[in-house]
This record gives sequence, C-alpha cells and structure tokens, in this order.
Amino acid sequence: MSTSPYLEFHLIRKDNKVIPLEENIVYLYDKEGSVIGAVGIIIDVTERRKSEREVKEAKEFLENIIESSKDGILITDEKGTIISASSSIEGVSKFTREELIGKHASRITIDDKEMRKKVLDKTAELFDRGYATFETKHKSKNGKLVEVECTSTLIKDQTGQYVAGVSILRDITERKEMEHKMLQKN
Repeated sequence: MSTSPYLEFHLIRKDNKVIPLEENIVYLYDKEGSVIGAVGIIIDVTERRKSEREVKEAKEFLENIIESSKDGILITDEKGTIISASSSIEGVSKFTREELIGKHASRITIDDKEMRKKVLDKTAELFDRGYATFETKHKSKNGKLVEVECTSTLIKDQTGQYVAGVSILRDITERKEMEHKMLQKN
C-alpha cells in the first residue's frame, strides 16, 4: 500500500461558489505488486485556507508595525536568542538585524558588573511580572555605550509557558546628556 501525493483542485457549486478541495489517494496492491484498488479521501479545505490567510495577514500586520517603529525591537526565543529584529535596531546598536539574529541578546549588553546586576534584577522582575521597563546601557557595534530605555515583555503559549520575549529599545543618550547638563547647572 502506498500513498500518492495529494491533489488540490476546486469544485464549482451550482451557486458558482468555488470550494477548494484536497484529495489523498491510497493505492492497494496484491501480493505481486499490482494495483487492485484505491481509496480516495476528498477534504474541503475552505476553513483551513481561510485560517492560513488570516495568519498570514496577521503576521504581515505585525511585521509592518515592527518595521514602522523608530525604536529598536528585538524578539528572542525562550533562551534569549534573537530570532527577529526591526531594521531600526541599527540606529540604537549599530548592528544590522542580520548580525544580531541567531545571537544571544547579551551580545549588546555591557560587561560592567553593576549594570549586569541591574539587568539580572530586571530580568527576574520580567519573569515575575511578565514585563519590565528600565534604563540601561548597551554596547554598540563600534564599542560606544548607548543609554537606552528598555521595555521587555514575555510571550506565553496556550499552556502558559514562556516561548518568546519582545524588547523595545529606545536610545535616550541625548536625554541623559541633557539631564546631566541640567544637574551641573544647578
């Protein structure tokens, strides 16, 4: 018994509505290997196609939102590996998204002991509350430190397990410089 590849075709009903169908055929063989019959299963895939289209549209919608943001956006898997990034991340980190995807998010954190502790504390808060907002410094590709405001959120699956994280990084270097200058004047 073997299965042929499934066939896709459309049925046009009396009311001219087009119904997408898939057919799977299983051939039945005798002991000598000759085909003695076949079983065909035809499935109406209208709802599946509709769902696939809706998922595709939602994905494109979210990608457009991410790309239109002036802030850098990183999406990580449950282990902290960057799986997606907005093109505007380059403005914050000077790394292209291609240079970041597949790398651990710690690639852009600094090695300063005090800053690492702050990030670890905020990571604990993130896992406790599901979100955290904090100011930190990130290391850009050219080694320069960039003051950033980071807002991170964890994404859960249907079972409540964390499967991804989204971080929005806003360069606040100019704001911090202005604050510093104002404090010096007073």
